[in-house]
Amino acid sequence: MDAGYPVLDSFQASGANTLRVKWRAGVAIPRDSNPGDPLDRPEPPRFQPMYRRGSAPSVALRQPSTSTEITVSGIAPGYSFYVLSVNEWFIGQPGADVYVHATALTATIPTRVTYGLPTVVTGQISDAGQRRTVVLQARNNATSPWTAATFWEPTKDFRLEVRSPGTRQYRVVVTGPETTGNQVWFGTSSAPVTTTTGYRVVTAKFSQPVINRGAATVAQLVVQPYLSGTALLQRRQATGWVGVKYVPMSYGKANYKMTTGTKGTVAYRYYVPAGTTAGRGIAATFTAPFYLTAR
Repeated sequence: MDAGYPVLDSFQASGANTLRVKWRAGVAIPRDSNPGDPLDRPEPPRFQPMYRRGSAPSVALRQPSTSTEITVSGIAPGYSFYVLSVNEWFIGQPGADVYVHATALTATIPTRVTYGLPTVVTGQISDAGQRRTVVLQARNNATSPWTAATFWEPTKDFRLEVRSPGTRQYRVVVTGPETTGNQVWFGTSSAPVTTTTGYRVVTAKFSQPVINRGAATVAQLVVQPYLSGTALLQRRQATGWVGVKYVPMSYGKANYKMTTGTKGTVAYRYYVPAGTTAGRGIAATFTAPFYLTAR
């Protein structure tokens, strides 16, 4: 007697790769070429849980037994689970199938952004034919806990965007497991990336960019966040950038009144040293060059 193929009762996925499956015996199929054989044993059906990855040979998860449930753990997603009915004469048809999918994830996380401007993270997940929850998580450093910064529910492509509050680590998490029918997709996450944040330069210019020789003008600087410290005004020469003056910076603003006795156009820039805001780092930043012309 062939016990028939097992019937899936239920399954539950949890964690990173744990799968609990329950099944029941199928309808028995008469298939006895020697009725009354004294070697026949009137025993309940036994079941052999198996899994197979792609075209690789199937692997037995345990010895045949009368148990109708199993918890599978520690096997990387990307396989199909099934159960065989067995007795002393026959191996029945496979049943109680569950298809366990890995979630493929690609994510592009920037390594340098500007304070207060968008940090944009893009990527793709494997197409599961349904929406998945993709979460951008952030933390201030490698020892602080992860928190959700924003999320999206794509079927494939995603774009996540948050304002940059300072240097942080980011990662993308695809939540899971998610189930549909007899299929399950486990979650995954990208590797952490440190996204360095530089100052946002609001203003870096001369109050009067064209002056007569000997006249005064002001080298103005405004940055965010509004930190205090000392900025360095630099001038470009043939050999490179050289320091002109360390200028006090208060609440993100610095002003240096200066004159020039040389005709021509010269490039200047400010160097703003690293700082912190709300416990997050702000990286040292050079402004774009700004120009002074003396007539």
